[in-house]
Amino acid sequence: MGTAYSSQTASGYNASPPSDDGTVSASNQVFWGVDVKGKIGDPLKALADAINTALVAFTNFGSSAVSGTYATVAGDHMTDLECSGTFTVSLQDANTSTSNYIVGIKNVGSGTITVALVTNTDTLDGTVNGTTTLGPNAYTRFRVNNAANGYYSGGASPSLPAGSLMDFAGTSAPTGWLLCDGSAVSRTTYSALFSAISTTWGSGDGSTTFNVPDFRGRATIGSGTGTAAEVFTDSAVDLTANTIAVGSNTDKFITGDAWVFTIQSGSITPLVNSTTYYVLRADATHIYLCTTLANAQNGIGIDLTAKGVGSFTLTKTLTARSVGVEGGSETHAMSSTELLAHTHGVGQNSTIVGGAGSSALVATASNVLSTSTGGNTAMSIMPPYAVVLKIIKT
Repeated sequence: MGTAYSSQTASGYNASPPSDDGTVSASNQVFWGVDVKGKIGDPLKALADAINTALVAFTNFGSSAVSGTYATVAGDHMTDLECSGTFTVSLQDANTSTSNYIVGIKNVGSGTITVALVTNTDTLDGTVNGTTTLGPNAYTRFRVNNAANGYYSGGASPSLPAGSLMDFAGTSAPTGWLLCDGSAVSRTTYSALFSAISTTWGSGDGSTTFNVPDFRGRATIGSGTGTAAEVFTDSAVDLTANTIAVGSNTDKFITGDAWVFTIQSGSITPLVNSTTYYVLRADATHIYLCTTLANAQNGIGIDLTAKGVGSFTLTKTLTARSVGVEGGSETHAMSSTELLAHTHGVGQNSTIVGGAGSSALVATASNVLSTSTGGNTAMSIMPPYAVVLKIIKT
């Protein structure tokens, strides 16, 4: 809760100024007369005292003991209700509260305090007729919202709008949040959330409910069409090594990635403007460009024969994604078309035939097969992971 503001004493005029002895001297050129002091007082001190009084009134909550079921009233504004036992404290009709109405509720006992609403159409943290619980030693302030139709916990408006997502390390969703488990929930009870996400993740029963996202076992990615671009000058091109210097290349230019080459000025022969080429990683700071994916996979780069002074850009465009689209898999079974094109060396059965003084090597098998290997098992493509709850703000 921090340290409460404490009353401060402002210093003002000099209550005992030196007397004017009537002489003409530097010390008497400016003096504080008793009559002047009495008439004008000290306006700066008065202002400081007023500010101090206001700060004390606004920041220092009073306290009141509550030991049973209770409904807050206007007089509880700026009061900490210290509750002991197991019962419900209901917040008064938000429409009757002043615009800055705020009340604190603290559980000073060993029971559970349930915070509810007097008016069942009011909201608590965006949930119609919502509730929350306070365990032993828990403390929360509740403030009326700007629309005067509910309350926010924490004493201030929430920083996260309905529909916000968060990773949560607990085992159940906290008050004001729902699990992202695909459940159908009420369009009325969770009106703010429904307004934010509508039926993007499912229309529920089509009239009274809608679905929250189902992120169980799923990671999330951003919607839209992502791009990455890198600008180069001709000095990055090595005609002898047929490479392009890319600086640090730990994870940006990956063999097989498709990049579009765009020339701004000059030229690099034989590269063609606005053409897609495939990256072949040479080392940590250099790449080759290849005409096809197969060439990149098989280490066949383009022979760069000439360059002119100028600059060019390589741009990678990611797949377009829309909000609500789901995809991906935990495992993948490769097909033959996904393998690098290749050949296998094989042996062939043969027999030496012939008599004395003459012989010949004759094949004795017309169909020769290479040795079979592999287990026909899908491989895991899961990165290292840690599991949390995905929750959504209501």
